[in-house]
Amino acid sequence: MSYPLNIASIKNLMESVDCLLRHGAELNKTDSKGQTALHCAASAGHCRLIRKLLNNKADVNANDSNGDTALQCAAMNGQKDAIPMLIKGGADVNNVNNEHCTALYWAVSGRHCGVTEQLLNSKADVNAKDSNGETPLQWAAMKGHKSTVKMLIKGSADVNIINNKKCTALHWAASEGHCDVIEKLLSSKADVNVKSINGNTTFHLASKKRI
Repeated sequence: MSYPLNIASIKNLMESVDCLLRHGAELNKTDSKGQTALHCAASAGHCRLIRKLLNNKADVNANDSNGDTALQCAAMNGQKDAIPMLIKGGADVNNVNNEHCTALYWAVSGRHCGVTEQLLNSKADVNAKDSNGETPLQWAAMKGHKSTVKMLIKGSADVNIINNKKCTALHWAASEGHCDVIEKLLSSKADVNVKSINGNTTFHLASKKRI
């Protein structure tokens, strides 16, 4: 179920939001997805509305049903202009959702480089692990996002962190055949001899891909 304030926030209907708030609409009431009006506005990048909701004391760190905050919703949708506003409003840049994903993870997974840079500059934990033990760097390496890999390494990402299967970012890059990412990781002192839980080194994985 969606509530009138949430619907108005999704559609960026400022006058409707004003009217609803004047008549006592619950600012932090959640819909069937556990989202507040601020989640809705942040996902869509409606910055004037975000400012209005924050000025009216919207809970900037409210979690939806997936454990995501408005900042995480903005990050996953690449809403670059909304990010600094939410952070200035007190958003926790390192909040983890039900899968232990942070806003930085969502920005990286969506290949939103501008948002990734903003979060790194706002002290996001570059080495935070999700429920599989993977960091944003490992995800970027797996997908072959070289520019993101470079940005994360510049932001002090640990190139040798292992996930729950003892794989590093280099394992992922090798297994997917991303040569340019492999080169960047090796030049950043990635350990080529780390063995995964299955006993595979990056050389074994690269050989299977005939790199």
